[in-house]
Amino acid sequence: NYATMTINGGELAGNTATERGGAIYLESPSSTVAASRLTINNGNIYSNCAQTHYGQGGAIYIAPSSVSTKSNTVDMYGGKIYENLSRGQGVVAVRLYGVFNMYGGEIYSNSRGLVNEDKSMTAIDDRGSGVYVNGGTFKMAKSDLSSSIPTIRDNTGWHGSAIDIENGTVDLSHGLITNNINRLGNGNTTYYGAIFAQAGTLNIGGDISIYGNQ
Repeated sequence: NYATMTINGGELAGNTATERGGAIYLESPSSTVAASRLTINNGNIYSNCAQTHYGQGGAIYIAPSSVSTKSNTVDMYGGKIYENLSRGQGVVAVRLYGVFNMYGGEIYSNSRGLVNEDKSMTAIDDRGSGVYVNGGTFKMAKSDLSSSIPTIRDNTGWHGSAIDIENGTVDLSHGLITNNINRLGNGNTTYYGAIFAQAGTLNIGGDISIYGNQ
């Protein structure tokens, strides 16, 4: 089986995963069935966490697929992903052949850290970031189906605080990336930038605005 899910409102909050997908883990079980798809039109995803050192996708984890023709996909037209924690990489993680299309909505005020037993949150020195891409595709683009500007802002990490590209493809043609900060626990900023690309492909053009990041 595979999943088709639409979020039109409400909230997903206060969830914790040991490693992947604090609020949502999107996968397709095998190459013989269709890929899974999530559409976010509105709603709030906040205060979720991927807990371990290798934790990915504190809010959303798009699992890898075994074949390139079956891509687990998230389409975001609106809504907010905020105040989530990912101890390893990205509050949204896009793995092999996965796709995250951001046509609207906001990803903001996310950080790297963990949740304590009393449910308090502790910031730690780990990669963090808003969106982590490893083998998948992330796109910020314009859509007639969205009236909002896709925005990534005010996130904190130390390894690409807005977008961390380990491999894969990132296309940025519309939206806003601003005020994301690479910072260690001692308050010092790091040199990795709001967008950090180790490998893969990064395309920037159109009317994307990137400013005020540290």
